[in-house]
Amino acid sequence: MKALLSLPNGPGQLLDFPWPAHFHAAIDAELADPRRSWAPMTDGSASSANMNRDRRMKILAAWRLRLGDFRGAAAAMYPQLQALVPQQHKGKRASSGMGRSKIGGSTNDGMTKGSLGVDEAYLSVMNLMACIDDTGDRERKEAWLLSDADGGKRRVVTIEDVRKGWQKELDRRSVVEGGRWGFGMVGDEMDLG
Repeated sequence: MKALLSLPNGPGQLLDFPWPAHFHAAIDAELADPRRSWAPMTDGSASSANMNRDRRMKILAAWRLRLGDFRGAAAAMYPQLQALVPQQHKGKRASSGMGRSKIGGSTNDGMTKGSLGVDEAYLSVMNLMACIDDTGDRERKEAWLLSDADGGKRRVVTIEDVRKGWQKELDRRSVVEGGRWGFGMVGDEMDLG
């Protein structure tokens, strides 16, 4: 397995093999460990490091999806979403190649091949969480995941939390794109970042 991960296309090929069940936990641990350096660096830059981190998250999510672990796949993608939102709010074309994406359009400014924009990250996490069904009751789905918060503590994130974040992002964009902000105006309480 480690030899396969050291090959340029190895992590992606990992998903193609019919691994016995007793290897699943070890493969998941290897993919989830951020200290492992299995993804080849293209030029050693911060941009390459971020793209490799993003690639790792996507492959981990794909691995967990292959095993039917929707919560695990959502948990793998959620940190990427958390990293993208502040970058977009600061107006950066994120160093990992994540850029602005128009909803319903084909414009993805500043995006590199294989990267996710904020829109795609929100939609991916929400779709994965919508597939979580611990209760067997379609009316009472328990769509949640655990996320690392500041201070090393973990917190429960529900699908409603993610949906509220997505709505806040859409509202923020509507204000910015419509030119309805009041920089320097008294009484302006809209937080755009």
